[in-house]
Amino acid sequence: MLDHLLPASYVSTMKHNLLDKCPVSSWKSVARTIREDLGCEWDEIFEHIERIPVASASLAQVHKARERGTGRMLAVKVQHEDLRETSSVDLMAIEALVSLVRWVAPSADYRWLTREANENLPRELDFRIEAENSILCKRMVDASKALRGRVDVPEVDLSRTSARVLVMEWIDGVSVSDKAGLKALGCNPKGLANAIATCFCEMIYRWGFVHADPHIANMLVRKSPGGGRWQLVLLDHGLYRRLDDSFRLEYSKLWKALILGDVAGITASATRMNAAGSVPLFAGMLTQRQWRDVTKWEKGTNRLKHDRTEREKEEIQEFVGQHAREISGLLAKVPRELLLLLKTNDCLRSVDKELGAGYNSFLVTARECVRTINAESLAQRPGWRSRVKGVVERANLEARLQAMSLYSFFFS
Repeated sequence: MLDHLLPASYVSTMKHNLLDKCPVSSWKSVARTIREDLGCEWDEIFEHIERIPVASASLAQVHKARERGTGRMLAVKVQHEDLRETSSVDLMAIEALVSLVRWVAPSADYRWLTREANENLPRELDFRIEAENSILCKRMVDASKALRGRVDVPEVDLSRTSARVLVMEWIDGVSVSDKAGLKALGCNPKGLANAIATCFCEMIYRWGFVHADPHIANMLVRKSPGGGRWQLVLLDHGLYRRLDDSFRLEYSKLWKALILGDVAGITASATRMNAAGSVPLFAGMLTQRQWRDVTKWEKGTNRLKHDRTEREKEEIQEFVGQHAREISGLLAKVPRELLLLLKTNDCLRSVDKELGAGYNSFLVTARECVRTINAESLAQRPGWRSRVKGVVERANLEARLQAMSLYSFFFS
């Protein structure tokens, strides 16, 4: 997404052509993939399937189908033919290019990129892993008091899922960027922004199981089948990142410190994440804000919001250009869990900008971070003292957030 780095015309072109409107595979190759992977012709399973896909991304395309015998509407995701073979060549080419760059300029170390690509791409190309991610995400959403009924995930048909074919329930909905469609559903952009922020904060800080590709084409909004007004639907569960408990706790401490403008807390967490010598840069990579903005707590949490002036955007572009090598070096040192979280955060910023709701998601983030920190404290030292401490910590957070807001209102 990188809205903060690229010109608006570039961002618009990529957004409308690379998310779900990539080149389409022929129907002949789609039918062949279904036959090879599921062991039967498509019409033995489906009464009807639309030849033209409803969406096509870089790895696969999705067709709308009607199940034979039941009439149930299904979404059939089919991988582009021969992608596994060509992707192996692509990975080797990336590795060779990274090695060449490092040979020419030893300080430009992009080996972290090849490690991530070699680990994640083969997993994305196995739709059985995506099916498992979908099922687990749905269980977690359904178990969450804050998300149950507000967020959903399509049900997967495991009996008809293979490495290259994924069959799931069809869900009609509108894009989160469809302002007219959202209005027709009675969906307030601020309410939707809150649902998205709550969902991904729980994924990151509570579950440690994160959907790492939450761009606008992977979210729908539909009329709630449970009687509510609307419901957010998460799509495409191929790219996930698991966070171990120690990283999840440290990341919570880091974001709490960033939101509160706590320089000592930011420095401590950055040091534990191997960024001791580059704290301002590290904070800037996470927040996409200059260090002076990160540390000015008196401006309130709004100082970190995603709306920027053209001048601020130019400053970020200049900063990235000046520190490109240092950024690459830092990405090679930080915990690997952080790499996909940076991508996730970037996608969520783009969605937030698209909604244009003016919603402050950092309040949700701060509260979830404190909840995670308190839960870990209680697990380490069970008892009433830890419970009381947790209540005090939550009250202290709310007081500080309120104080920051009031200071910003009266003195900024």
